Amino acid sequence: MSDFLKAKQLIGLSVFTESGHFIGKITDFEVDATVQSILRYVVVNRENIFFKNQFIISAAEVLSLSAEKMLVRDELVKEIAGSKKEKMMAPGVEPSGVAMSKD
Repeated sequence: MSDFLKAKQLIGLSVFTESGHFIGKITDFEVDATVQSILRYVVVNRENIFFKNQFIISAAEVLSLSAEKMLVRDELVKEIAGSKKEKMMAPGVEPSGVAMSKD
């Protein structure tokens, strides 16, 4: 099996924490043209009211990636929840590795 994934395999790929918590699905990604690698993934969870927004997940947060799923750190869920509270109190403040934007 190849270690390469095509864009059409990434879009729609499910994202989970290492303990199995579903975060959402990849809807887009950003590539650094200079080094020709993915920097960030755009992930959306439309199934859960808590994760209603769109999230930008840094490639550094990814533990593994396959044709079946992407795994990220468990702490990412806490950072996402914390970023929602911080945005309510201080817009523009985001924890490292995670960014939020409205749909």
